[in-house]
Amino acid sequence: MKTLAEEEGLRLKALLDRLDLTQTEFAEQLGRKLSIVNKYCKGKLRIPTEAIRFLYDKYDMNISWFYLGTGKMINHEKAQKTTVTDVKQLKQDMEHLNLKLLKYIEITDKLVRKVYSKE
Repeated sequence: MKTLAEEEGLRLKALLDRLDLTQTEFAEQLGRKLSIVNKYCKGKLRIPTEAIRFLYDKYDMNISWFYLGTGKMINHEKAQKTTVTDVKQLKQDMEHLNLKLLKYIEITDKLVRKVYSKE
């Protein structure tokens, strides 16, 4: 049977995965050392109330899910995105648009060459 700290650690890891947060990013947000957050995730240290409150306030984590394992992980269907997730998505979008732009430039160049070659 798992200890309470181990169950909380498993849930914290699951939540961080869902939020696309690394332990390092979470530690920075929380103002804790990475080694402490690592102990939370491994179930070696109980997660303090202020950390639970932070997760509730910032990410709308369901407190019942965290302590009891019941209900949804996030209170509202759409979880708040983190800045890191937003930046990753923007980078992917930008790369996609750059590829499209290069293709349009290539097509335009071909059309211009065709028009001038007929004159």
